[in-house]
Amino acid sequence: MQKHWCVVVAIVGFGTAACTKQVNVCHQDSDCGDVAYPFCDMNGEYAASGGDKGVCTIVPPDCSPERCGCIPNATTCQNDQLSVCQSDGKSASMTACDLGCSADGTHCLTFAPSNGLGDALGMADAASDAEIPDHYTISTDGRIISDDTGTAYPVKSILLAQSSGVGIRIFIAKSFKIHAVQVRGYDNAIAFVASGPITIDGLVDASSYRGLNGPGAIAGGACAGMGGSYGGGGGGNAVAGGNGSPIAQLPPAPGATGGAAQIDSFDPIAGGCIGGDENGTSFGGPAGGALQFVSRTSMTVASTGTVDVGGGGGGDGGGGGAGGNVLVEAPVVSIDGGITANGGSGGACGISGTHSTPDATPAPGVGSCNTQGTTHSGNGGTGALPPTDGAKGDYMAGAGGGGSVGRFGVRTRDGNYSHGVGVLLSAKISTGTLHLQ
Repeated sequence: MQKHWCVVVAIVGFGTAACTKQVNVCHQDSDCGDVAYPFCDMNGEYAASGGDKGVCTIVPPDCSPERCGCIPNATTCQNDQLSVCQSDGKSASMTACDLGCSADGTHCLTFAPSNGLGDALGMADAASDAEIPDHYTISTDGRIISDDTGTAYPVKSILLAQSSGVGIRIFIAKSFKIHAVQVRGYDNAIAFVASGPITIDGLVDASSYRGLNGPGAIAGGACAGMGGSYGGGGGGNAVAGGNGSPIAQLPPAPGATGGAAQIDSFDPIAGGCIGGDENGTSFGGPAGGALQFVSRTSMTVASTGTVDVGGGGGGDGGGGGAGGNVLVEAPVVSIDGGITANGGSGGACGISGTHSTPDATPAPGVGSCNTQGTTHSGNGGTGALPPTDGAKGDYMAGAGGGGSVGRFGVRTRDGNYSHGVGVLLSAKISTGTLHLQ
């Protein structure tokens, strides 16, 4: 004889308390004759049974497709897991949602990358995995070429114009593993976009190179160092560039002004700003480039990896170039290696300034050509130290100011990122959250 008891059980997450089970002895679903309670919970494992074994209940919301079946091709999302019912209606595939589930429980959340890279991210699933070997050069014209053999490495790329500023050369892959490479060209910033993980385990060098700007550097405007008769100002970025040496008169007049500091915005994405020249006779230092990394899953800079967007030294009397900018957008970001965006130093006394290096050491100023040794260019800026001004002790010799350090932006699911002990971060750092959708 069956007992028809309706037992009220509150199920957390499924609304108010409701009648969820009928206490009668069952051994299989066919023993449950009431259409309201068609499921036999033999082991009392579902919340609807309240722990009782062998009772008829409602169909548990968390019942697996293998046990209860599912609607073919239907998707459900809960607890950061996306379940897709297979065409047989009796099995499902599970995928982890790196950004959690949508509010309606139908799909994984994704995010809209900045600078209009959403379409590129949509293309990444259909692209191939990419592992760029050591000693390759990545160019803003879309080529990836071996430095040793001239062999091309095939990666899909597109060019995207920004509403203001430089364009973006976008390389697209399902995942990226990047070893030691050079990133060259000055007309566009460069972005790497992947649906899967991005890993860097060598030096990715997008710094100024042999007097040339890095990719996407800014060659004019308020952030560029001013030219001057006795030394140019350093390029600005995270902070203002160092000033050129003062004009020799009584009282001394201020030297050329360093470039203005830039706000912590990476929209549009662009590199650092160039230094000012000395009286049109010497060049200002070239600036570091701009790199953007976008992954739907994760971005890792391994302990052997460094991303460098440092600026270059100015010519004789020229201001140093500013370091560039790096933006990373991924649900999870781990930095165990380095991100460096140091500025170059100014030049003086017939000597060009010093290029930045991918470490925490300021590019040292040069000079000391007068008898007192006080004509000296400014040091480049780092994440810990601002650039310094050029100093003048001799009427005939000018000295350029140092270039500013650049910026490193990180946007993740929760606004945090992990980094190892002793990680090298020489840039102005800002963090934020992804724009979820």
